[in-house]
Amino acid sequence: LYDAVDRREVDVAFTLLRREHPNIVVEKCFSEPMVGLRMVGEGVASKGEELVHPHELDPNDELYVYWGAAYQIWHDQWWDPVCPGRILLDTAQLVFSFFYHPRQWAIVPLSVARKAQKSGAYRIFRFAEGQPDRVCYKITHRYLQSGTIDSLKIMDRYLQDLVSSL
Repeated sequence: LYDAVDRREVDVAFTLLRREHPNIVVEKCFSEPMVGLRMVGEGVASKGEELVHPHELDPNDELYVYWGAAYQIWHDQWWDPVCPGRILLDTAQLVFSFFYHPRQWAIVPLSVARKAQKSGAYRIFRFAEGQPDRVCYKITHRYLQSGTIDSLKIMDRYLQDLVSSL
C-alpha cells in the first residue's frame, strides 16, 4: 500500500502497519481493543465477559493471527513465540474455520469478536494484563494534487461519521 500511494496509483489507503516513508503522511484513523474469543462449551459460560490472565491460556490451544509489532511484543511476553502446537493464521476470518473445541482461543479485534458472539457459538473474554489496541492508519501522499485534496476532504467527512459510530 505504501508503494502504491508513493507511486500515486491510489490517493488514500488504510493499513494496520505503520511505516516511516519520506513521501507518505501517516495518520491514526481509529483504534479498537483486542479481546480473547472462545467457543461456548463445557467450562466456558455463554453469558457475560470474563477476565482471563494470559498465564491461564495454553499456547497450544491458540489460533494465532499477527496483529502488528506492538501486539507481537505484548504477545511474546506471555507465550512462547515458537510454540509448536499453535495454529498460525493470516486473517481473522480464518479463525472461525479452525475453531473446533472450547479449549481453543484466539485474540481478535473487538468488532470481529462481537459479530462472532452474536451467533451464540462464541464468547468474548478480556485480558487481566492489558494488550495494545489494534490501530488502523490512513496513508496519503505528502504532496497531494489539487483535485485529490478536495476529494479527500469529502471522504474525510464520511470517514469521521463512520469512525464515530464504531
